[in-house]
Amino acid sequence: MDKENDYKGILVKLITEIKRNLQNMELIDLENDTLLNPDYPSEIHYPVSKLFSCDFDSSRNPLFDDFLKELNEYSNNLFDFNSNQPRDELFLKCKLMLYYYKK
Repeated sequence: MDKENDYKGILVKLITEIKRNLQNMELIDLENDTLLNPDYPSEIHYPVSKLFSCDFDSSRNPLFDDFLKELNEYSNNLFDFNSNQPRDELFLKCKLMLYYYKK
C-alpha cells in the first residue's frame, strides 16, 4: 500500500524532528504536529474516539463492530475495517484514514 509507506515516511520525518529538537534542547513548534493531534471529522469523531479508548480491542467494547462499520461507511470501504484484523493493523488503517481521507 503506497499510502501506508508514504505515511510511515512522514512519521519518520516527525520522529527525526522531535529527536533533533530534544538533542538541541529547543522548544519550538513542530512542522508535522498535525500527525500528533489530527482534526477528526465530526461525522466520525465518536466512533474514532471510542476505538481509541478501547485500544482497538473488540473484547473491550460491545459496539466495536458498529464503530468499524461507521468508519467503513465514511471511507466508502476504502480501508476495509474488520474486527478480525490485528489491533495494530486497525490502528494504522484508522490513522491513514484520518490523514488521507477527509471529506
